[in-house]
Amino acid sequence: MRLLRAESYKIRKGKSFYVSMAVIIACAFLMYGMLALAEGVMEGKIENGTGGFVVMDENSQTVQAAPGSIWDTIHIMDVIEQLFSGQFMAAVLAIYVSVVVVGDYSSGMMKNIVGKGCSRCAIFLSRIASASLACCLLTVAGLAAALLGGYLFIGKEAFTGNFWQGFFFYSGMQMVMQISLAAVFVLVCEVCRGFASGISAGIGIAVLPVLFLGLFDSLFADRGMKLSPFWMVTRGESCPMDGFQMEYFIGTIAVSAAWFLAATGIGLWHFYRTDIK
Repeated sequence: MRLLRAESYKIRKGKSFYVSMAVIIACAFLMYGMLALAEGVMEGKIENGTGGFVVMDENSQTVQAAPGSIWDTIHIMDVIEQLFSGQFMAAVLAIYVSVVVVGDYSSGMMKNIVGKGCSRCAIFLSRIASASLACCLLTVAGLAAALLGGYLFIGKEAFTGNFWQGFFFYSGMQMVMQISLAAVFVLVCEVCRGFASGISAGIGIAVLPVLFLGLFDSLFADRGMKLSPFWMVTRGESCPMDGFQMEYFIGTIAVSAAWFLAATGIGLWHFYRTDIK
């Protein structure tokens, strides 16, 4: 319990957590701002190309003015999908986890904790729990920013219909996958134990598998072989937004649990086997 309290204290007091949260929130509002700018162009209030921002139609022609509102076709769930279905969120989480975990090795804190007789198993599991909690809180911050932006830019009508059903299912699935990603990033930092290598490897883990899995799926599409559903980032891109789907739910729990247990097990093995300098 003392280790968990210490880890939660670092979350509350660490600047890196609030910087990561600010980046995620800023990205959500930036998307709304760009959509509002596009709305102004379509209404003829803003000249197309202002500030280097160009609005084009489906025929790749620049738009001067168009009837209707962009908010008739863009909804809050579309913004949330853009925020989470890609490498951006995974990269932010990777950087945050790398800064926190590697920081303990660089500062000598990890050596002091182990020297006080704390169980290595308890130390590593508390690190996994802390990283998972922080990633969940950052995910909640992104979701809250998207909801607030939707209320400010679209209005109360954005929350009608089956919105909440789809929102809670999508949010829950993203949360499960972020927890597994957190465990993977902790494993990467445990192996690297250096800021440069930890951050670089973390970002690489967040970005590169998406590219390689996409290439694999394209090459073997005629054989019906797909690996992208077995990695959290690419699986998150196909998360349904219209409500509960049992097949996706079971698959996501299974894939996330497998990665979480594998990362935790390998991390524990490495933590026990290596000296802390």
